[in-house]
Amino acid sequence: MLFVALLASAGCDSFGSAAAPSAARSQTPSPIPTLASSGAVGAVSVGATLTMADNGHTVQVRVGQKVNVGLTDPPGFGNWVLTPSNPNVLRPTVNPGATAALGTTLAAFLAVAAGQSVIQGTSSCNTAGCTGANQTYSATVTVLPAA
Repeated sequence: MLFVALLASAGCDSFGSAAAPSAARSQTPSPIPTLASSGAVGAVSVGATLTMADNGHTVQVRVGQKVNVGLTDPPGFGNWVLTPSNPNVLRPTVNPGATAALGTTLAAFLAVAAGQSVIQGTSSCNTAGCTGANQTYSATVTVLPAA
């Protein structure tokens, strides 16, 4: 009897055939809203993509654009911790489409006001054999008014 009860709760009748789907299950699910399709928020354009080659450099973006950062983790060091010096100009944001390869740190910042902010990064030694100081990164972002 317990076996029959388990089959029934799993959507099967006592003979093992699939039970008829309920009306709720047969409906087509509604699409998941995205930034581009929601209408409430416009799609965010990428104003700059920063890498290790941009360490010490300055880039310009406009209010409403995103700054993506992709840094290689130094051997023996952990992930980069990246923060903006002025969160009133650059606000950390999520990049839902980003997938980091092993040994890479990804971050994204949204330009919310005109001004300047330095993206500062630190990567700390995380292995017993590691000797040396923390690794550092900085890139200045000048945010111009929206076009």
